[in-house]
Amino acid sequence: VASADTSMAEAWRNLLENAHLNALAGSLFGLLIGGATVWLTRILGTLVFGREAMGLGDVHLMAAGGAVLGWLAPVLAFFIAPFYGLIAVILSAARQRAGELPYGPWLSLGLLTTMIFQDKIWAYIGPGLELFWQLLSAG
Repeated sequence: VASADTSMAEAWRNLLENAHLNALAGSLFGLLIGGATVWLTRILGTLVFGREAMGLGDVHLMAAGGAVLGWLAPVLAFFIAPFYGLIAVILSAARQRAGELPYGPWLSLGLLTTMIFQDKIWAYIGPGLELFWQLLSAG
């Protein structure tokens, strides 16, 4: 039995060392995290507001962004996008045009910003998140 466990552990180790499978796993994980972030927001927003909060295109966009850029990029982009949307709302209010704004363009700009500045963003917020995680772990 011990040799079977050892051989299974060795098989998994060899599998995880395969660069192609590692890349595939990273893409799938990014796809799931990117899509799930917006999907959860879509479901909760629909329950709270009583109407569709975000479209499926937003889910697909962030899932694709996660598949290409990894799991962290869509999460960062999701929190950056509202700032772009806020700028658009302010400019729209200045022109006195009211109405709904599609969220996809702001998510796209959030992904673009994350693509370009991910290292700088992470260097800025990373230490605070690590401290937060340590505080949660200690309690």
